[in-house]
Amino acid sequence: MKRTFVLTCTLVMAPALLLTAPARAAEQTPGLSEKSYRSARRVLEVGIQAMGGQQALQAVTDVSRTGLGTGYNQGQSLKPGTPYTTRMVKIRSVVDFAGKRSHTETATEFQGSIPLHFRTLLKGDAGFGVNLLTNVATPLSAVGLAGVKTALRRDPAALLLTAWSRAETLRPLGPGVITFADSDGTQIALYFDSKTHLLTKYETLGDNPVLGDALTEVVLSDYRPIGGVKLPFRVINRTAGELTQELEYSEVTVNTRPNDSLFEVPASAEKGLPFGPVTTVELTKLAEGIYFVAGSSHNSLLVAFDDHLMLVEAPLSEERSQAVITKIKEAVPASQFDTWFPRITTTIIRVVFGASLPREPRSSPRLATRASLRRWLPRPIPSNRTVFPFSRGSR
Repeated sequence: MKRTFVLTCTLVMAPALLLTAPARAAEQTPGLSEKSYRSARRVLEVGIQAMGGQQALQAVTDVSRTGLGTGYNQGQSLKPGTPYTTRMVKIRSVVDFAGKRSHTETATEFQGSIPLHFRTLLKGDAGFGVNLLTNVATPLSAVGLAGVKTALRRDPAALLLTAWSRAETLRPLGPGVITFADSDGTQIALYFDSKTHLLTKYETLGDNPVLGDALTEVVLSDYRPIGGVKLPFRVINRTAGELTQELEYSEVTVNTRPNDSLFEVPASAEKGLPFGPVTTVELTKLAEGIYFVAGSSHNSLLVAFDDHLMLVEAPLSEERSQAVITKIKEAVPASQFDTWFPRITTTIIRVVFGASLPREPRSSPRLATRASLRRWLPRPIPSNRTVFPFSRGSR
């Protein structure tokens, strides 16, 4: 009898639990995180639809582009305080999303009629840079390889799908602006037009070797229908608020099924050695008191005078410059110099350290004047030469 009673109670209570569970779930209100996610997801869904829809974007397996534009040489001008020098840029690119491959060919000419014709290739986990003027192919560094892989995910034809694949990280930033975390952890902000709902800009905040924490912006416009989707024909790049490139595409095509040979290193190309890390420094003595400083992607020239050293080109970044200075201290007799070091912030020319440098308070960085520099430079400074800030280092 007792056994029958227990069974009866169980059967009676089970339906009651089933009936009350949906009611309790309906009473629960979404939390702030869920509301935030839903709001951002709606913006992304509308943006994807504006470009042609999710299925249409997923059907794009490759994109080919031909463009012409202007590059702005950030931090480079003929005189202090004047506009940056510019150069014409020609670009031809093929991005194969399905095969995780890319081919980007860039032709430009720097100040002084210095031509550059370069091709960057990505094929899976392998990447090469090919100098088409010297016909030398060099494996990409780890940083360079990561960069071209990132460009594949953030291509305008793929970026919203990348965000969709990271939907759990979506959050709103304001009307028509959302953010998500890329697979490498980078936070990317997406801006959508209030009327067309097309993506007009995306931006990231990251470390710049010269500028420190800097905002990188990519502005997209002039959308046109191509193969069932809408893609931008005009792209503007800004770094730290400064214009670095304007590009207009004359031709954009999709799903052309590019030939495999397009992503291969030319058979005739000479194989170059991969660049070492920026902290790798090699000194080669060219003559008495003159050294070639190499070991990574950028080189320098060291000249040792009787009472000071001069380093021509302290390049790329603070990290590289400090590595170069450390190597010089190891290689050159300490009696030749005093350890007054510059605060490296840009490239061009650095007079690094010398016994005759004027003393100033350790906590007071200063902007050197031509009058003070003439006391220790080996020759007078031309009137149009830029003078750089520096501060004292440690003994």
